[in-house]
Amino acid sequence: PGAVDKIRIEATTQRKAEQPQINLADPTAVQTQQLKTINQWESLLKDSGDSVVASRANSFYDAFKLAKTGNVSADGAMIYHLAKQYDSTGAVQQGDVGTIIGNRSIPTQVQLLAQKLQKGGTFTPQERENMKEIVDGLVDNRKKMIEPSLKTYRKINKSLGGDDNAIPNPYDMVTKPKSLEEIMGLRPRGGQ
Repeated sequence: PGAVDKIRIEATTQRKAEQPQINLADPTAVQTQQLKTINQWESLLKDSGDSVVASRANSFYDAFKLAKTGNVSADGAMIYHLAKQYDSTGAVQQGDVGTIIGNRSIPTQVQLLAQKLQKGGTFTPQERENMKEIVDGLVDNRKKMIEPSLKTYRKINKSLGGDDNAIPNPYDMVTKPKSLEEIMGLRPRGGQ
């Protein structure tokens, strides 16, 4: 009968030991814990790949903007940064479209676009828009996935007197190109 009580007491003791004990009146201790929280957040972003995904998305959007101005050489950068969203391990090499075509982790639709480029073609405006929609979806989904962790880290940092900007969302720094409808102030398709 006493075993259950002993387990409960041990679990409570263990939980208390896991919680950081910080003297909030000691500015050095508070700053140390803030820095530790920021470092843990950055480590989480690195481990989850979100820093790289956000950076690749920005690079894709930069190439997309160039392609829209008529720079067809930007098509190669677009397909590379799109493929890297699916395979960030290093198998996909810049300038080597062949590594995209044979890569199992990259969707067939993206591989077909790479084949077109490999044969000397360029992307049509609609193909570029389709690629942009893929990246838009990836960014939006990844942003939603990290929101719960982001809120937790910001709450911890705020309880230590920190600012939300110290725990950034990498996807807030992604600059998506505006559509023609957005530029002209028109409502999106579908009337919503």
